[in-house]
Amino acid sequence: MQVSVEQSSWSGPLPAPSDMAKYDQIVTNGAERIFSAWEDESRHRRELEKKELRWSIFEGIYGKTLAMIFVLAVLALCAYAISVGAEWFAAIVGSGMIGSIVWAFVKVNRPNKN
Repeated sequence: MQVSVEQSSWSGPLPAPSDMAKYDQIVTNGAERIFSAWEDESRHRRELEKKELRWSIFEGIYGKTLAMIFVLAVLALCAYAISVGAEWFAAIVGSGMIGSIVWAFVKVNRPNKN
């Protein structure tokens, strides 16, 4: 008695090269169509990733710019309040701004504990 065992494996986003020839036998230009669809999908995925990265960069810069404008506006308001003799108002608004900035910094930079 003789037993023969054959094993093969393939890993990748596309079928094994030996299987590609079989696709050509089943469908006209089957292998070419598979490659074309894979290339289109890869191109599309890269474009989406680029758009997401650009938006992430824009969002970070935009958020920091608006935060800086807000801080400068509040500091100007505090300076004006001090100049007109409302030091109590400047102290409340200034400490509230500093507290909110510290809270936001701690909240953003704290690692998630899921």
